[in-house]
Amino acid sequence: MKALGIFVNSLLNSGRSVFISESHLRPVTLNNLSVEDAKSLVDILHGLGLDFSITDAVEQSLGMDSFEDGMAPFSVVFQKPLVESGIGFVSNRALSDWLESPDSVGLVLVACAASSFVTESFAVSSWDAGVEGYVANGRKSPARIVRTDGGANAVPVDVRPYLLTENSLEKVQWDDAVFSVWAEVALRVLPCCLASDVISAANEIEFLGKPRVRIKRDAKINSSGLTKASFAGLQMAVKWVYDVEREAELRHSLLVQELSRLIDPDEGLTSVIEKRLSMALDGAKIAYEFGLQEMSKDALKGLSDLRKVVVEETHKSLDNSRQLLLSLAGAAFYALGLIAARMVSKVEPWLISVMAVVGLLYVLSIIFINSRALEQQRAMRSQWRAKLYRFLTAEEYGQLVDGPINRTEFMFRVMMWMAFFLSVISFGFVVYFNQNIAN
Repeated sequence: MKALGIFVNSLLNSGRSVFISESHLRPVTLNNLSVEDAKSLVDILHGLGLDFSITDAVEQSLGMDSFEDGMAPFSVVFQKPLVESGIGFVSNRALSDWLESPDSVGLVLVACAASSFVTESFAVSSWDAGVEGYVANGRKSPARIVRTDGGANAVPVDVRPYLLTENSLEKVQWDDAVFSVWAEVALRVLPCCLASDVISAANEIEFLGKPRVRIKRDAKINSSGLTKASFAGLQMAVKWVYDVEREAELRHSLLVQELSRLIDPDEGLTSVIEKRLSMALDGAKIAYEFGLQEMSKDALKGLSDLRKVVVEETHKSLDNSRQLLLSLAGAAFYALGLIAARMVSKVEPWLISVMAVVGLLYVLSIIFINSRALEQQRAMRSQWRAKLYRFLTAEEYGQLVDGPINRTEFMFRVMMWMAFFLSVISFGFVVYFNQNIAN
């Protein structure tokens, strides 16, 4: 496959009017081939055992040995080998076109690749190398942060295809032609991910800080125009901004502010990456850490207040439990008093029954009031959690608040049910005993 890739790329770079139609799908078409080019291509395809077909200038099918000058130009259509868990490219041009809007495919095979490297969305290697595919965890989409005037693919939906893993960043071969193709696309895309606005019509990017700065995007940023250190710095900056999804907007804003302060509007994008980006990233990190410290102070104060609320809630439930026990004990003595009064005096039976019903209603009203209070407290906790303690995850909130309070409430609800059944049994017995004595 490497020989095929070298030959196809040489045709495309030779200046001759050879056209290729290649995507991530298997069919590849080469048009406008001369007799010599067509024969050489067919020999390579035949040696690789690939399926192919040949047509002449009038689109008549030909055999391998049917080439004549009068039939030129020729078209050759062949099928690339099937790639499991990935895709493959014969030409570097097709790779470049695909990189404008790539997918997380795991593995990308390129015929002319001299080395392997791994992005956060796929691994790139030659057809002959045994490299496994790779897909990293997701990052915040730059398209949700950076504004654009609608230019095609100015800001990527997924930034992972343009970010190298740490190991690849250290070991990558800068002079590899396939890596250069990938790097050129990455260098065109990644600076846009750090801007506030991308104005494709004017080929500019804007940083909305103090001051507001708009600079020209270089006509062509390529890997040969930047040092390895600068390219690594650009990678680090984008990774830092989009590392944590819920913090990406804050980090992006901090870096934009620093770049706005440092950039000279007259310098180009290459100069910004070389001279300003590292300093701006350091400043953004310092501002971010300072902000975290301030947020930590507020969070600690909030957690202290939360602890007091939880303690108060649990104490309130315990106090209600004690009051319910006292009420239940009073109701029991009241029921015994009614039975004793019925036995030693001549109280009207209907009056004893009415007093028993009143005692039962008293206990039930206490249970109902406490039950409604629990529901109200639960609703209030839901409201102030969303406003005051959003920094806590659901698991953390469950451990700190819901767990202790729910256990206390469960115990209180069990006691309420016990009070309900015992009061019904006690006052039911009073009525039953009262009716039997009356009869």
